[in-house]
Amino acid sequence: MSTRQIGVISSSTFGKYKFQDFLKTATEIGFQCFELPVVPDPLAIPPGIHQNTVDVRLGNLARIKKEIASYGIEVCAIGCFNDFSYFDEEAMANQVRKVKKCCDIAQFFGCNVVRVFGTLRNGRRKPVVTIKKNQWIDLIVEGFKKCVDYAESAGIFLALENHGTITNDANIELEIFEKVGSKYLRKNVDTANYLWPCQDLKTVHGFLKKLAPYAAHTHLKDAVIEDGKYKATVLGEGQIDIESFIKELKACDYKGPLCIEYEVDEEDRRRGCTKSLDFLKKTMSRVWPDFG
Repeated sequence: MSTRQIGVISSSTFGKYKFQDFLKTATEIGFQCFELPVVPDPLAIPPGIHQNTVDVRLGNLARIKKEIASYGIEVCAIGCFNDFSYFDEEAMANQVRKVKKCCDIAQFFGCNVVRVFGTLRNGRRKPVVTIKKNQWIDLIVEGFKKCVDYAESAGIFLALENHGTITNDANIELEIFEKVGSKYLRKNVDTANYLWPCQDLKTVHGFLKKLAPYAAHTHLKDAVIEDGKYKATVLGEGQIDIESFIKELKACDYKGPLCIEYEVDEEDRRRGCTKSLDFLKKTMSRVWPDFG
């Protein structure tokens, strides 16, 4: 597959659709690829996502691959919902196995990106477990150090999501990259997540510029801060300078997909994604016409 494609995040954008309805809708809108979620474990049926209609266990992968191909769309990344914030050795080992299994799944689908987390337990606003900041970082680094050699052997880039209250900071992410010390731990840049803690836009845009050279995957998402609260929007209708970020990616010779993530509850998902895709195509025609 061509890695430079325009795609969509299935789990957050169309998570309430049945998988077949998602595939049909995504292709009708005009998306070329999507991120396939593996929640919560490759060996278990994912609860909730696509109404339990996509069972990403190894014995089902050939059927799923055939079904996806029948719609003329491709998998550009695997969404791995791992969590390395465990002191318990067995729990940590399970999370490492999950990441490695997702690397196997990525290989099967012919893509080279697994989106990963440092932790899921720290939430959006405040941690749900009491761990000191340096301990969060140490645990995350430990987890990724146990995964990167396997990822490298498989030719898979682990793309760290900026999420929650710990890894939603470019400086912390860069610290993690430096301590892990592998080019196979890269970045999934979620353009709007940095706005969650209501950081000023100068900081947000500085983070996007700083992390563009590390990007292996993207979640293009827009939002605004209104009355001190985060609010998701259609791409191009929020406060995030998407065009400037794309220019940064181009300058870095980014070779991955541009994937739209749409989380506006008040608007129809098909309509919102169509508007977002139209905005992205117009932007790309100006700043990166030979993308693809």
